[in-house]
Amino acid sequence: MVLYKCNKAFTLIEAVLTIAILGVLIVFVFRSFVVSLRAVKLSNDITLACFSMQEKFWELEQKVKTNSILPVTDTETLSAYNKKFSWRYEFADVPSIAFKKVQGSISWDEKQDTHYSTNVTTYVPTK
Repeated sequence: MVLYKCNKAFTLIEAVLTIAILGVLIVFVFRSFVVSLRAVKLSNDITLACFSMQEKFWELEQKVKTNSILPVTDTETLSAYNKKFSWRYEFADVPSIAFKKVQGSISWDEKQDTHYSTNVTTYVPTK
């Protein structure tokens, strides 16, 4: 009597290697997802900072147009969407044109050891 051997099943080594390769791929995909989420959060914070800075520049422009007395430099803290931003501006006169130069800086802390800031210089018409 002749017995035929069927070799259609996976061996234990093939199964372990397949699971190990799939595990490594899943780790890479998960890490990429986490890095992408961090980038989206940082992008959101930068957008909030820029919108807050734009709003403060608009307020300063309105105060300059109404000839309100403004300090040459000022610092304050803003809150937007449960985030605290530190805002600082500094005025400088531009003698040749009817504008004031405004240098603004906004900064925020992400964690205890991470600090972000962005600086913008613009000109505000005096009339």
